[in-house]
Amino acid sequence: MLVGGSGYLRVAEEEMAVQLLPSGLYASPRLCEAVRGHEPRLQHQLQHGAPAAAVLADLRDIAERRIGTSAREALPPAEFYERVIAELDGLGWSVLLSLSPALDEVELLQRDDAGREHAITMILPSEYPRLEPRTRTALPAPFEISWPRAATTGRPEYSLAAVMSQFKRELQKHQLLWDILDDFDANTWVLEPLHPTRDCVMRRIALSGNCSLQISLHVGAPTSLPELLFLGADRILRPLREALNSNLGVWSVQRGVRENLQDVLQTQFPSRPQTALGEGDAYTTECAICYNYRSLDDTVPECACDACGKPYHGTCLNEWLRSLPTTQQSFNRLFGECPYCSRPIAVEMFADRILG
Repeated sequence: MLVGGSGYLRVAEEEMAVQLLPSGLYASPRLCEAVRGHEPRLQHQLQHGAPAAAVLADLRDIAERRIGTSAREALPPAEFYERVIAELDGLGWSVLLSLSPALDEVELLQRDDAGREHAITMILPSEYPRLEPRTRTALPAPFEISWPRAATTGRPEYSLAAVMSQFKRELQKHQLLWDILDDFDANTWVLEPLHPTRDCVMRRIALSGNCSLQISLHVGAPTSLPELLFLGADRILRPLREALNSNLGVWSVQRGVRENLQDVLQTQFPSRPQTALGEGDAYTTECAICYNYRSLDDTVPECACDACGKPYHGTCLNEWLRSLPTTQQSFNRLFGECPYCSRPIAVEMFADRILG
């Protein structure tokens, strides 16, 4: 309906803004694109006093033909749907997790040797199987598909079965890695991530005294010494760092990472207590300087005052201490006063990270 020359025109189930004036036709970008090439004809009608209803009818007819043709051209051919259904029949419908209404996005289930469930999503182009599908899944390493090739033409042959076959082989590469991570999830108090996906190789576990240890496994060598980041008060963590440096020789790649770490650090990792939710709040306390748990560079408070126990981001504490005229520096370590209790506090000028 047009009121005073302005309004909306319904074209192919869409409402499109339009304005008719003696000086010309003004419309939404979508409608302008639909009638491109027909502007002189419409302009002629307006300049010669054609009724608005006639102009709008002509405008709608032109736009619907153009938009309708574009919509039909965007639909895949019937062979596309037949191919997808046939391939799903071959794989078995029990592996289907989800299927988009247009059949252009398929999510399938694959179980690894340990019975863990993994999902992979395939995005199919309208010209599939002539064009390659895209895949999306949660793996700790990039998933690259090597497509089989036709014997006669040498062209790659794209299929859901080829994806699932190689996906299963890819899962086998990471069995040991996931076994180690599952062991940490089952036998330690994991603070982060709360709901890890299979592409995450990091766990932050609780230690005593509201301290924690962030462990990042190496994808290619999961039983080797992982990357470690100690978080918490130095008076509690200092003995663990010293034990780590002294006992690296006892590390054995034939044993589990959790057992190795407990032997090297000479400590037992606590298990998650069977108590109400919120028990881990002491391990997720915000920084006492910026009042955020995570800093701008996505780090958690990694140091704490030995006297009052207030946690700080290393970067925040560095900036605070550098602003005080009484702060002293020795090599890469700053010595000053705690922002909260004014007792002596020290911090490394860089993150205390140990690489395995």
